[in-house]
This record gives sequence, structure tokens and C-alpha cells, in this order.
Amino acid sequence: AMQNELFFRALIADSLDGILLVDQVGTISFSSESVVNILGYEAEDLEGNNSFDYVHPDDIQLCRSAFEDELKQEPQRKFIGIRLLQKSGEWLWCMVRGHNQLSNPVVGGILIYFCDDTFRRSIEDALIESRERFFHLIQNLNVGIVLCDAEGKILLCNQTCLHIFK
Repeated sequence: AMQNELFFRALIADSLDGILLVDQVGTISFSSESVVNILGYEAEDLEGNNSFDYVHPDDIQLCRSAFEDELKQEPQRKFIGIRLLQKSGEWLWCMVRGHNQLSNPVVGGILIYFCDDTFRRSIEDALIESRERFFHLIQNLNVGIVLCDAEGKILLCNQTCLHIFK
């Protein structure tokens, strides 16, 4: 049994996902070695603590709701994007998913998988900022601008265009 556990730990040690095993109230009983690469915590830092203690206050309601859905085995979404507390004290955006294995006698808990979502979020934020700059730019031009789709349906026009065509 010890040999199997060492083999299992070696397989997941360098995973890009952090893996936690929690009970029905969120108490952590297992933390993969990969968690240290994402959040900075060693297994002994986390085991015995409640997983919700590491969730940003603004994200706790979403997290608890998703957890309750997973407990009932009625997940509404595959992943949630929430901020998790790093050992450094900083918050890290992560994609998190749960997998209810309470009825599995070998596992007997809920597996929580999470990974760093900073890169995807920064790209999404840059796209939103770029779109806002584009709209601000065309709204302030003294030239009428009309943006149409492939069928010629007007998607957007600026104030100057409205003024020109009354």
C-alpha cells in the first residue's frame, strides 16, 4: 500500500493542477505536492484546515454554491474562476473544479483541482480594454462611422454619424 501511495504522489507531484481532497464541509485531508508551485503552501500547511479559508471574500458565495452543487452531484458549471490566497498573502486567480468522490471507498472525499488562471485573465482584460479604447476613439471622431456585419446590418455607429443623418 505504501508503494502505491509513493507511486501516486510521484505521478501528480509536477502537475500543473493543484489537487486537494476535502470532506463534506471543506476540510483538507490531502494536498498534492504541486500545490506548492501554484500557491506556495506545503501539504502540512494546508492539511486539517478548511479550504474555504483560502477563498477571496468576494468569491466565497460562488465557491460555496458550486461546492454545494457538487455535494448534491448536480454541478451547474464545469469550472469556476475564483481568487485563492497564496502563502505570500497575495491573491491568485485560479480555475477550480470539484469532483465528488464521497461514495468511492478508495477516495472518500471531494477532489478539488485548481490551476493558475492569471495568463488567460490578463488576455481577457487586455481584450476588454482594447475594445473600450476602440469605442471611445470612434465616438470622439468628427467623421461618421458605421460598423456593419456581413449582411449589411448596422452593429454600431458613432454620434457624428447620427448627427449627419439626423
